[in-house]
Amino acid sequence: LAALAPASIVGVIAVLLTAAFMTLRATDMSYGGPAGAFFSTLDSTLQPSFAVKGVKVLSPSILLLVSTAATAYLVHFVAPEFYRDIKAKSKDERLNKFATLSTVGFSLTAALSIFMMAMGFLTFGGNSSGMILNNYSNTDLGASLCRLLMAISLIGGYPFAFSAMKTNYIEMTGQKPSNSLNKKVTRLLLGITTGIALLLENVGFVVSFNGALMGSAIIYIFPGIMYLKSMKDRSQAGTVKDTAKLKLERVLNRLLVAMGVVVAILGGAVSV
Repeated sequence: LAALAPASIVGVIAVLLTAAFMTLRATDMSYGGPAGAFFSTLDSTLQPSFAVKGVKVLSPSILLLVSTAATAYLVHFVAPEFYRDIKAKSKDERLNKFATLSTVGFSLTAALSIFMMAMGFLTFGGNSSGMILNNYSNTDLGASLCRLLMAISLIGGYPFAFSAMKTNYIEMTGQKPSNSLNKKVTRLLLGITTGIALLLENVGFVVSFNGALMGSAIIYIFPGIMYLKSMKDRSQAGTVKDTAKLKLERVLNRLLVAMGVVVAILGGAVSV
């Protein structure tokens, strides 16, 4: 993963610059009404819309938000590689560094995601697109630059997901890793994902549907199942005591798995 560090840094810078641009446009009133510099250049479906639909906390559209937000944390598949790449003198030191990395990374991701979501909504309200940059005018040079920066960010982050997908595919098929196999699998998976990308037009649907299914599975369902299986094996082996605290943790993990299934089904249905 060290080889991908430069691309990752460029991606982070691109996201930060986009957040700065969105803040500028949310405060300079360029899209703030007919008097705004770019307001008249937008289609009516993209123009700012406020105080029309109202706020409904229990609306099904909330599930779209939950599903979309889940994609911000879909990095579990590269966690083992990040853990292995951490330089440390002992296992405890590596675990501490990994815990710090996870805490800081997830916290900053949450803060930045919430901030950019707020800036987008404060600018366009109810007409905010699934891909918020689509709302900005094509004549807005700042928006055009941000679209380019976000493309760079996506390209920079793509190798992380692709590397994990390729590694897991080879492991699942039970094949012996080799340079020849690596090239073949790369062409196969890259061709499939590129073909799907060319067919699908609505990135909002892709993000929300992926978040509903894979986000719920990786964040809620799989960890709970893994914990329950691990505790069951350790309890049968006599390495852990069946205490009241352990029983409570089992109940909570079962509830976590059940919640994940419900969120996946409802979120996926709403996305479609």
